[in-house]
Amino acid sequence: MDILSVMADFEKRADREGLDTDSFRLFLLLLANYDCRKRSGVIRRDTIAAAFGEEFISTAFNRACLRLSGLGLLTIVSPQRIGTAQGDSAIIYGIPPMEQGEGD
Repeated sequence: MDILSVMADFEKRADREGLDTDSFRLFLLLLANYDCRKRSGVIRRDTIAAAFGEEFISTAFNRACLRLSGLGLLTIVSPQRIGTAQGDSAIIYGIPPMEQGEGD
């Protein structure tokens, strides 16, 4: 997967679908943490909270994930417990390959 191609397709889809700001920002954060070689990403809850604030986690995170999933931009593989503290959890996710020319 070529990150620049993903960004170009994402920009087209975001514009066409009227993607909300929360979903847009979340996708960029997830893309920045994505490992193209492994074709998966892992992001800690506290990383998301540090980037967007604790309020985002409790109000907008699930909605943004559902929106991105509905558009075929994100696959949540599983939540993962890392430690025993409340914030010690992570999300394992995938970003499906985007087809060339899709949405043109």
